Amino acid sequence: MTGGYPISDADDRRRNPDRDAGGIRRISLQLGRFLVTGLTTTAVAYGVFMAAAMVMHYALASLTAWLVSVPVGFALNRRFTFRIADRRGWLVQFVKFAAGSTLQLGLNELCLFVFIGQFGLSKSLAFGLTLVVTATSNFLYLRQFAFRTPPPAAGQ
Repeated sequence: MTGGYPISDADDRRRNPDRDAGGIRRISLQLGRFLVTGLTTTAVAYGVFMAAAMVMHYALASLTAWLVSVPVGFALNRRFTFRIADRRGWLVQFVKFAAGSTLQLGLNELCLFVFIGQFGLSKSLAFGLTLVVTATSNFLYLRQFAFRTPPPAAGQ
C-alpha cells in the first residue's frame, strides 16, 4: 500500500520490473551471460597473473592482470552480458566500470594479502577464493550501477 491505497500487481511490476516472472528470467539470463563473460575475462586475468607472478611480486602480477582484463571485461559485459549495442554513453559507462574495477582491485588485493600473506595458501587457490568474493560483488555493482538501464516508462 502507498498512501493508504493498494498497489495493483500491474503497478507493482512497472515499479519493480525484476519482480515479475519476466524480470526473474531476465536476471537469470543476465547472470548466465555474466558467468560466461566472467570465465573468459578470468581466464585472461589468470593467465596474465600466473605468468607475471613468475617474474614479479604477486601484488604487481595482480595489478598487471587487472590492467589487461579491465578493457576485455568492459567490452564483453557491455555488449554480451547487458546487451548494450548503442554506442552512446559508452564513455560514462566505462568510467563507472573502471571505478568499480578499481574497487574490485582493492578487494582483490586485500583477499590475496589475507589468503597468501596471512594464511599461506597457494597463489592458485588464493586466486580462486578471491574470485568468489570479487565476482559476486562485481555482478551486483555492474547490474545496479555501471550498466543500469532506466525502468520502462508507464504504459510500455
